[in-house]
Amino acid sequence: MVFFFFYHHLMHTDNLNKLHEQYTIEQGYVMVQSYDEDTHRLCLCKKKGDPTKLYGRMVEFKQITLQEIITKLNDIEEIRLGHTNLYTLDTIQAYTLEEHSQTCYIIYNELCTNGVPTTPLRL
Repeated sequence: MVFFFFYHHLMHTDNLNKLHEQYTIEQGYVMVQSYDEDTHRLCLCKKKGDPTKLYGRMVEFKQITLQEIITKLNDIEEIRLGHTNLYTLDTIQAYTLEEHSQTCYIIYNELCTNGVPTTPLRL
């Protein structure tokens, strides 16, 4: 099983179906330092300050590896954020609306490191 937290384009079921047929979805959120709604870039809570909730979907994929998911993400043109194909892959604690937590992977375009991803992932 592989858990992801998705926001923006990957919240849409048609894009999830392009990744894998066997998955479950729960509405949820993660705590981020900041999120730009225009560019969909975010900064995770790694600094002190008042975090904000970013709502999205917690997705559990069954019978597929992380590498297989990343490979399939390369084929989905609709999920690109802006004009980049360099993203950050990280883990984050995600919460259901009922406050259950799960460590999930998150893929994002980083807002707080001058555009240089801490863990680069090319899509």
